[in-house]
Amino acid sequence: PAVVAMFLDEARVALRLVHPNIVQSYQLGLLQGRHAIVMEYLEGQPMQRVLLRAAASRRELPYEVVVPMMADALDGLHFAHEATADDGTPLRLVHRDVSPHNLFLTSDGRMKLLDFGIAKSEFQECRTRTGLLKGKVSYMAPEQAWGQPVDRRADLWSVGVVLWEMLAGKRLFKAENEAASLHNTLTAPVPKPTSVRDHIPAELERIVLRALQRNPAERYPTAAAMASEL
Repeated sequence: PAVVAMFLDEARVALRLVHPNIVQSYQLGLLQGRHAIVMEYLEGQPMQRVLLRAAASRRELPYEVVVPMMADALDGLHFAHEATADDGTPLRLVHRDVSPHNLFLTSDGRMKLLDFGIAKSEFQECRTRTGLLKGKVSYMAPEQAWGQPVDRRADLWSVGVVLWEMLAGKRLFKAENEAASLHNTLTAPVPKPTSVRDHIPAELERIVLRALQRNPAERYPTAAAMASEL
C-alpha cells in the first residue's frame, strides 16, 4: 500500500508538468487492474545510447549541438522547479536523478526529461535499502550523497556532470565500483573539459565548472540562469 500511495502521489505531480522538454503524462488510472500512467510515446533514443555510440565510433559531439540540447533540458528543469500546487504553493520539486539515462533526444532534435516524479520515490526506496541510489552515484550531487537536504541546485550539479561528459566524450566520476565512484563524486578534483578536448570555448568551460562546484551556493541559483548563459 505504501508503494501504491507513493506511485499515485508522484503520478499526480507528473500530470502537472506540461512542458515541451518534459515527457508528457496524460492520464492516471487502472490497466487490467494495475495502476498505470499513460504517457506520450517518444521517437528517438536516450542520451546514454548517443554517448555510447559516439565513444564506440570515436566521434566527438559538436558543442554547437550539445549546448542547445542542454539548454532545452534546463528549460524543462526550471519549469518543474517552479511548479506549484493548485493554491499556488511551491511544490519545490527536485528531479534528483538527472543523467544520460533520463535525458531523451527525440528524432526531431528536442531534448526531453524523463522520470520526473518517479525518480524521487525510487531514490527514497533505494536509500531505505542501501543508502545509495544504485547506478547513478556518478551524477549525484555531493549534498545528496551525504544525505543532506537538497534543493534545485542539486539538479544543476547533475546537469554539469552530463554536460562535461558530452563535451569531453568520457565519464567524469565513474570508477571500477559504486563505492569508488561515490568517493570521486565527493572528493576527486574536477578536471577542466579542455584537459580532454582542447578546442572547447573558454566561456563554455566556465559554465560547466560553475555547475560543478561542490558548494551549492557557488553554482547557478536556477536552471534558467544556467540556460541563459548557455
